[in-house]
Amino acid sequence: MVGGIIDSATEYKINMETRLTKIIEDLVSKSVGFGKVKANVSDDIDFDREVINYETYDTEGQVIRSQRTSSENNKDNEKMKDVSVANNIPNGNQQTQFFGKEKVRTDNITNL
Repeated sequence: MVGGIIDSATEYKINMETRLTKIIEDLVSKSVGFGKVKANVSDDIDFDREVINYETYDTEGQVIRSQRTSSENNKDNEKMKDVSVANNIPNGNQQTQFFGKEKVRTDNITNL
């Protein structure tokens, strides 16, 4: 594996020198004339640099990305006493019936 790394470094160095030589010759040729320039480039490249990228995910410390909460409460009830003999007796067992609309809605969405 070490031989592969050395070959890659040498190949990179040669490609860099060739590219820089061509750039210099093209730039100077515009001033002194094409074919009148010969450039040589020797570069010293430090390959001791190391770049490490990483990401960590903590499942215990999750952060809320978005949260939506909505609540709705509609109530349109009418009390209506049942018309009966039992409801007309004082201290009797009176029954009350509810008529109308009742709507309760609650949404809670949390994205982590």
